[in-house]
Amino acid sequence: MSEVSGDIPAIKADAAGDGDHPPTLAATGAPVGDARLAEPAQFRMVLVSFLAAAIGLIAGCVAFLLYKLIGLFTNIVFYHRFANSPARDITSLEPG
Repeated sequence: MSEVSGDIPAIKADAAGDGDHPPTLAATGAPVGDARLAEPAQFRMVLVSFLAAAIGLIAGCVAFLLYKLIGLFTNIVFYHRFANSPARDITSLEPG
């Protein structure tokens, strides 16, 4: 096999055209139809998936805390009370 760049072998072409050499992936040398991941790649994929889930949970908690802080500051500034519960429903108020 010839070298493309660095340690990655090139795809070996069947020069005679008789089908003796099935096409292979350049990076791993595995047959083209073989869709299995190598062990390090599979480990990295699982690791990245768990890291993404953890980051998503942390972002959700931060968003919930910001939501509660918005309610708290709204109550302090507009209603002059220190509570995190939502303010009364303005649409049910009648004029007068």
